[in-house]
Amino acid sequence: MYAVLHGGRGDDLLVSEGDGAELIAGTAGGNDRLVGHWGDDFRLSLDAGGQDRVSARGGVGHDSFHVFIAAGGGGRIDIDGGGGADVCAFDFLGAAGAPTGTVRLTGLGADDRIDLSGLLDTAAAAGGYQSGEPFAGGWFALVARGADTVLRFDADGAAGDAHGWIDIATLVGLAPAQIGAGMFITDHGADGLFAI
Repeated sequence: MYAVLHGGRGDDLLVSEGDGAELIAGTAGGNDRLVGHWGDDFRLSLDAGGQDRVSARGGVGHDSFHVFIAAGGGGRIDIDGGGGADVCAFDFLGAAGAPTGTVRLTGLGADDRIDLSGLLDTAAAAGGYQSGEPFAGGWFALVARGADTVLRFDADGAAGDAHGWIDIATLVGLAPAQIGAGMFITDHGADGLFAI
């Protein structure tokens, strides 16, 4: 049984207290705080297209965060998955383009994953990505920025010039050397696609 919580316009506080699988859905329409507790707070849909701030924290369950990025969108999204094996996926709202806002992922552990399937779908639609290792092909890069690492994306890869690098998310407190290929997953190709 899923509890579905929707945050609309304005400043919201959405809290999941359940100990079963639950669904939290929110958007960046206001300064929102979304908190999960014991259950698997299955999906959190966030829109990075506004000018507001969203803070989302999962509980001890296996949480799934789905971030939708809008070209030119501002605001800030802070995600901390908490305990458990969590997954954070990214997609674009419409065409790929650079947001002016930021997405920050904190508390990433060995069991957490970043799902790049939606971004590779965007790259495929741009006439670029078909197969192969996406980091080596220039669709993704990990760049040190202070004590953190920024995940960057180029919709047409190293071979194209229609798109350039854009920041997708900041992995807080991790250097590039601390991030293994196993942190990234996709539904494109077989397991073990990434070899950074």
